[in-house]
Amino acid sequence: MPDLLKFTLPRLPGPWIIWLLILVTRYGFLKLFSPAAAGEADEVPVFSSLDAGAHRVHMVSSLGLLAMSVFLEFRLDTPAGYIGIILLTAGWLLYTLSFYNFSRREPGKPAVGGLFAVSRHPVHLSFLLTQYGICLATLSLPYTLVTAAYHVASEIMVRAEEIECRRRYGDDYGAYEKRVRRYIGRKPL
Repeated sequence: MPDLLKFTLPRLPGPWIIWLLILVTRYGFLKLFSPAAAGEADEVPVFSSLDAGAHRVHMVSSLGLLAMSVFLEFRLDTPAGYIGIILLTAGWLLYTLSFYNFSRREPGKPAVGGLFAVSRHPVHLSFLLTQYGICLATLSLPYTLVTAAYHVASEIMVRAEEIECRRRYGDDYGAYEKRVRRYIGRKPL
């Protein structure tokens, strides 16, 4: 029989496709949902040299992860590959929903609805879920190490963001902090 009649599954694109979706969500959909929210999301609070260093590590590691993603392939020959695909897909969906929720908040108030009702930082959390999903799905040690550096920098930046939110939103943010944990869950009343 000719090879034309053989059916083969198409190869999955590599992790770069997830990065493309992340960039479209962050810079396309958010601007579409709310140009004001897109501008606010671009603000990076820097209060110390530690914050500035974390921001530099954050930017360099992000670019490094994006560049590495072009050369990696998903490893679906292991259970880790499938678990990674599930995590990165869930992460991207939550990332998109986080930005949608952020864009729909009341002007001049902190985002407290949607995913923000159960996490003060669902954007960071969902992005990390996506990146660690890519780590599992590709089994790439270099990608994992750069993701870990990104994670440490992100944690420092989250703390700086919280200082800025307390300054900007005052008691509204203080009450929100008392109700909702930094990453996952509501606090007991």
